[in-house]
Amino acid sequence: MSKRQRLTAKLCKQLKPPEVGEIWIPDTIIKGFGIRLWGGKTKGKSFAIRLNDRSGKTVRISIGQAQYMSLRIARKLAAWEINRIKPPRKLKQKPLSTKEKILAEWKLKTEEISLDQLANLSIEVKKLSAKSSHYLNETLKRYYLFLPKDLGKRLLKTLSADEIFSVVSILNNRPGQQRNLRTFLVFMLSIAFQISSNFRQLYFDFKNYKIEPYRESHNDFGQSYTLEAKHFDELFKILKKEKVFTQQANFIQLLFWTGIPSRPSRLLKSKWEEFGILSRSRYPRLYKPEVVIWQPKQRSEFKTYARQRHLSDGAKEFLLQIKDRNELEFPGSPYVFPSKSAKGGYM
Repeated sequence: MSKRQRLTAKLCKQLKPPEVGEIWIPDTIIKGFGIRLWGGKTKGKSFAIRLNDRSGKTVRISIGQAQYMSLRIARKLAAWEINRIKPPRKLKQKPLSTKEKILAEWKLKTEEISLDQLANLSIEVKKLSAKSSHYLNETLKRYYLFLPKDLGKRLLKTLSADEIFSVVSILNNRPGQQRNLRTFLVFMLSIAFQISSNFRQLYFDFKNYKIEPYRESHNDFGQSYTLEAKHFDELFKILKKEKVFTQQANFIQLLFWTGIPSRPSRLLKSKWEEFGILSRSRYPRLYKPEVVIWQPKQRSEFKTYARQRHLSDGAKEFLLQIKDRNELEFPGSPYVFPSKSAKGGYM
């Protein structure tokens, strides 16, 4: 046994296990608490308790491995265990804080804890950091809203990081909810890791997952949203029959043909010089002899050029129809959708 000394986080980190044998370093703050170092093939170090109970029997309890548990939490758990094993005589037992009770009560239950139980435990821990009741209610409500019931009832030790992250990944179209749910799940798994080092790998695997940034696509013709292909055909038939608001109908059709991943105003302000034809000599791998492209021009020095859009044969024929009509109604206008009221402007 080594000399009793005050344990610190820096000291615990610097201590190295012996090649053979065992070293016990008792703490000066809490009697019976200390750090155990052992050698051999499975050498390591862990926080532990060594003391005699009221009947004189020696009690030895391991709290957790030193490299995975903080000294602060180990001390609190040790104090609770020592008071339980050997309560002070003629003195009232010092009441534990809420966090101490939570960690101590769940320490032995962690292996059998479900994801829903871990969520409730995490909310109890969050209450200690002066979070508002509204924030806590919204956090727990969000958890139960998006997490499937069958997944929440499963034991944490049977779950993988992929299964938990699949719940977060389906919320790509709701980035705010996705970010808040992921933050709470990371906090939940960190609580499980603090209590038991068995969940170390699960915690780091989930934490290392990255959320893809959300890019909203308003007008991608390849996306049907809530419309099926037959409904798009019906929509195009209605737009082709329009005789009064011809320009507006043409604009909506071309919007779908181009599939712009940005504001529709780009297409509304587009000019004929932005559309061009690439010959096969320039791009020999293209099967067709010529391909129509649309390259929106740079609007200011701080904005970059948009990506080239290769248009289909249907879009090419539709552009030729618009150009023939514009030559009759708006001769000399550089815009694809010229304005009827303002001279030289766009619709």
